[in-house]
Amino acid sequence: MKPIRKRRHQRGAVLVLTVILLTVLLFATATIARRVIHQSDSTGRIVHEIQVFYCADGGTEVAERWLRDLVQVSPYPTQTELNAFAAPSTPDYQFIGLTITKQPFQTDYMIPNGPFAGCFADIQPYAIQSHATNHNASVEKIVTVTVHQQSINLGQFGIYYDDDLEIFPLYPLDYKGRIHTNGNLYVGSSNVLNLDADVTVAGHIYNTPKDETQTYLGKARFANRTGVWEEMWRDLDYDSRHPDWIVKSLDDWDGRVQDSDHYASSLPLPLPTPANPIDIIKRGLPGDGAELLETRFYYKAGLLIVDGVVMDSGGTSVITLPAGILTSTSVYDCREQTYMNMYDLDVAALIAASLVPANGVIYFSESTTDAALRLLNAASLPAGGLTIATDNPCYVRGHYNTVNKQPASILCDAFNVYSSIWDDSNADQNLNKRLARQTTVNTCVVTGNTLTTNGNYNGGAENLVRLHEKWVGHALTYRGSLVCIWQSQQATGAFSHQCYEEAHRDWGFDQDLLDPNYWPDDFFTVGRVVRARWESN
Repeated sequence: MKPIRKRRHQRGAVLVLTVILLTVLLFATATIARRVIHQSDSTGRIVHEIQVFYCADGGTEVAERWLRDLVQVSPYPTQTELNAFAAPSTPDYQFIGLTITKQPFQTDYMIPNGPFAGCFADIQPYAIQSHATNHNASVEKIVTVTVHQQSINLGQFGIYYDDDLEIFPLYPLDYKGRIHTNGNLYVGSSNVLNLDADVTVAGHIYNTPKDETQTYLGKARFANRTGVWEEMWRDLDYDSRHPDWIVKSLDDWDGRVQDSDHYASSLPLPLPTPANPIDIIKRGLPGDGAELLETRFYYKAGLLIVDGVVMDSGGTSVITLPAGILTSTSVYDCREQTYMNMYDLDVAALIAASLVPANGVIYFSESTTDAALRLLNAASLPAGGLTIATDNPCYVRGHYNTVNKQPASILCDAFNVYSSIWDDSNADQNLNKRLARQTTVNTCVVTGNTLTTNGNYNGGAENLVRLHEKWVGHALTYRGSLVCIWQSQQATGAFSHQCYEEAHRDWGFDQDLLDPNYWPDDFFTVGRVVRARWESN
């Protein structure tokens, strides 16, 4: 068979088609290549933008940590101190700017959410701006964070402890008021303890005693937000050690009971490092630095009584007190197991003599062994309120601040209450000689306690107000804010149920303290630094 031969014009057509196809393929390949290159450039830029963004955001975190550390040393830093912050160095990126700037101060700000929602605070805002770029300056990112330094007045807490808080009452106790501890909370009862409170714990919550030698057969109950008695109370029959603690506790108490697992944080006092909180009630000493000049009540007082010498503010002038305003006697203290050198300050007589200082702050210190201050006839306080600060133990005899109630606070080594019919002559007799009568005390208290060790319970929050009588059938009514921020240095006797007897404490937070205008002058604030706002461009 003869081979088929294509005509010449057919071969030409094939060649043209081939050239056209090759051209189309080359164009398509070039287009795809351009798209791949463009996408590669875009992807590379996106990667650079992400990396620079993380660098800028990381810069704000570094600055925020630095600020948190700074306020521990300098509670209220100046802009000059803030300008000392230096941006960190990175190998592939650089900060065009990384600054911390103070913003306008805000007062009476209500915290809107979180563990401390509902508390009023003064706010010092800081703007942290982080402007970062990569090594060839092809990409830039700015992240701005607003941080709030919150100062929360302690008068809003019914009970505040700077260390572990223990509550194990022997008799029934109902308590209503916000509770916070910077340590752990150990809570239970020999009977029934009802806590209608927002409880925040920087550590953990335990329904067993810190003193491992003790057992308590009663129950502790927390209230949720329902407001209906049958539905609102839930027993604390589990604690932070429960595997479902976080979810279960939120369900049972509607977020009213929170510990570190719920991100409840410490609320430290804004004291300069390494100051000890008890320094605030110590005498002023030559060489005291600016921080102690600012924090010690010795320097805040309008009236000073030091080793029997009465002086005005700053100790510039000696004042002679009329007879009967300040007297002394010896009174036995069962817990201390010794006779106390008691210095009696008659508040009513002081007011009558017009010797209450204009700022309402009195400081007392006596170096005699086993010295103590006792406040007498103090049912009525001066208009505007009264603050008593002493580095000695303090005793209140009878009703305190019950007539035309005023802002009031007492700061002392240890706080004691005698009833309205206390008789010094029975102080060293058995309890049947020390019978109490109903007494009411309205004041904020800042004081100390001893440490609990195995076999030696410190008495807990229920004995932060130290008692010395048989109260059966008669209530001690206390309203105020109980604050424990140091260990007692003078009244260090071991707690004992043998020194008093009671059947009921009518204790609670003073609701008037919810009004910032009612807080005692120079009462403490506690603070924290929180991130309030974040933005990027």
